[in-house]
Amino acid sequence: MPSELSHTARDVAADVLALRDARVLVLGDALLDVYVDGHVERISPEAPVPVVHERGRREVLGGAANVAANLAQLGATAILAGRVGADAEGERVRVLSTAQGIDVGAVVTDATVPTSRKVRVLAGYQQVVRVDREELDPVAPATAAALLEHLDAFLATAGPRAVVLADYAKGVLTEALLGEAIARCRAAGVPVVADPKSDDLSRYAGVTILKPNRLEAVRAAGGANAGPEALVAAVLDASRAENVVLSLSADGVIAAGAALDEPMLLRSQVRQVADVSGAGDTMVALLAGCAAAGLPIERGVVLANLAAGRVCEKPGTATLTASELLETFGREHQDRPGKWLADRDVAARIMAAERADGRRVVFTNGCFDILHAGHVRLLQKARSLGDALVVAINTDDSVRRLKGPTRPVNSRDDRVAVLSALGCVDFVCEFEEDTPLELILAVRPDLIVKGGDYAVEDVVGGAEAAAWGGRVEIVPLLEGRSTTRILQTESGLV
Repeated sequence: MPSELSHTARDVAADVLALRDARVLVLGDALLDVYVDGHVERISPEAPVPVVHERGRREVLGGAANVAANLAQLGATAILAGRVGADAEGERVRVLSTAQGIDVGAVVTDATVPTSRKVRVLAGYQQVVRVDREELDPVAPATAAALLEHLDAFLATAGPRAVVLADYAKGVLTEALLGEAIARCRAAGVPVVADPKSDDLSRYAGVTILKPNRLEAVRAAGGANAGPEALVAAVLDASRAENVVLSLSADGVIAAGAALDEPMLLRSQVRQVADVSGAGDTMVALLAGCAAAGLPIERGVVLANLAAGRVCEKPGTATLTASELLETFGREHQDRPGKWLADRDVAARIMAAERADGRRVVFTNGCFDILHAGHVRLLQKARSLGDALVVAINTDDSVRRLKGPTRPVNSRDDRVAVLSALGCVDFVCEFEEDTPLELILAVRPDLIVKGGDYAVEDVVGGAEAAAWGGRVEIVPLLEGRSTTRILQTESGLV
């Protein structure tokens, strides 16, 4: 069973960018999650329960709406299809979704049921109690018909697309609606990913990818808590899904099915878990986005596992950005730094995505052959001036032309590894020319930072950056620190 995929940083960057071309319709139960944040200092005199002093509350999207939010945050086009009540909570689902760039044109209002709402009362990170308000009435025939019309309209469109069936057992995805939705997706040749919430997994027969959790798999196996391969085989048999991606919580994820020659097991990295709520939504969103983009299921499983693990580090129902996903890859695969962007086109597209997300891109460049305190000070200062720092290094051939035949001391790969280990560095690129001008034109940074006593007008790329609203910042060097001086000292020349 393969437990490691040969996945490079360039692959991950390209895959994350591919999500931006994907369109995904999320059909299912839209929820409103409310978090009441407070602290506890005493026990109530009225009953043996803690008294929570409320400090604030926040509302976030839950259920199918959170799946859509995860897709939108990563740059995909997300369309939410579901029902909400004719109430304030339903309006909040629409408002919060719209604010995150989610298309709510397929959300249907049903005045006969309230919008499903979960209120979690927290003391610090500890959940004290959860209060649910919901009616689990099966979706009304008129509402079901309207949702299927929206689905048909989506399936009739062109381009990279997929459908998510986000089932939270709140009444929207009845057996009849599930069957119709799956049949229509298959007829249109559009991949469909389902998150089940039923003991009867045969309801999801024919889906492209089914993503159950361990408990659901154990039930499919007749209550036996077997090993991962036996569990995923039981789910495949019970569901008749084309492929199954089984979440094993802290043990990782296992995938099997028609698209894989043999089961694929990925272990989770040890991490500081803040909250596991919503991790399944994140996994489903990545699986669907990758399926829509036409990526092999193996690549989707890698991204989904990374994303679900990272979102567990955040409190409450949460999403993550493309930058966070790339950083997570680099943190967990130090031999293939996730900050390394070997392809200039990929670097350009990722920086465009950073700017589209409202982040200020800072650029600096150099050989960075023997990293010293002066380099670190420059990089830390550069990062403090923006939201994402791109460090461009000369290729080995470029360094030789610039510094002579004995340089570089450290190869390109070693220099990338060292720079990627610095927390202040977000991305590392290379340029083979004598100057980084072509790379600057591709990346289009908001700010170019150089060290030393350069004049602003002499900095390569400065004039070009000014044309798109960028500028140059000169940071003083740390006196007496240079790679040349270090090498001269080592050789006894100083």
